[in-house]
Amino acid sequence: MDTRFPFVDWFRNSSPYINAHRGRTFVILIEGEAMARGRGEQLVQDLALLHTLGVRLVVVFGIRPQVQQALEAAGITPGQHQGRWVADAEVMGCIERVAAEQLLWLEARFSLGLPNTPMHGVELTAVSGNLVMAKPLGVREGVDFDHSGEVRRVRTQAIEGLLEKGALVVLPPLGFSSTGEVFDLDASDVAQHAAMTLSADKLILLRRGQRSVRCQRSAAAPADSRRSRGRCWPRRRPAVSWRAIWRPHARRPATGWRAPICSPGMTTTPCSASSSPVTASAP
Repeated sequence: MDTRFPFVDWFRNSSPYINAHRGRTFVILIEGEAMARGRGEQLVQDLALLHTLGVRLVVVFGIRPQVQQALEAAGITPGQHQGRWVADAEVMGCIERVAAEQLLWLEARFSLGLPNTPMHGVELTAVSGNLVMAKPLGVREGVDFDHSGEVRRVRTQAIEGLLEKGALVVLPPLGFSSTGEVFDLDASDVAQHAAMTLSADKLILLRRGQRSVRCQRSAAAPADSRRSRGRCWPRRRPAVSWRAIWRPHARRPATGWRAPICSPGMTTTPCSASSSPVTASAP
């Protein structure tokens, strides 16, 4: 009689990866689309699992779809310029409200601990605050961006102190200035600055969509092949996908390939060979 348990083999095979990532710092960007349509519960459970396995987590979340819905419900049409909203008083009021609601929702889900649930017995402390300092975009091409801003700096020591105490740090797409103002920020910009200043081991994008892009070079590919030039290919994905796009401290393999960061728009353009290395995408 076979008395083996399949899950034991799974743990044996995964133990090298668990040991390799224990104590590492991951910055995870959850785009607003990934939180829509009731998919947030599973995402929170996955984050709790990573925390339980000893990964130091900094979670950045986006709110663009939710803010768009709130603006449409209020009958507000925001101005746009250079791909950014012009956050006047009315628009900023909606952004602050939606960001607060999303933050409270995440903190409430991280507090779950009912029996017979994946969160049972997990003691998670989610902490947020004035951890991102911002500056206004100002006037560009004659357009005053008002409360739309960009990241000035991330308070590295404060975040490191929270991570050392076992907390999970949550960063909304908002920034604070020395004048006491609040600015609307791009969530991806917040995640990038956080990963750089914290010297994070991985920067992971969590997005919702039918297509994503994978870039990778192969040392085994011929010199004149498409793969050796580091091109990007769109490919089908599940509704929600994890994608590790940056590992700044990874040692380059002996073959010396260097995979660049890519975006969904780069389907036919070769990626820059000077870009930072990325890890392989996980389905």
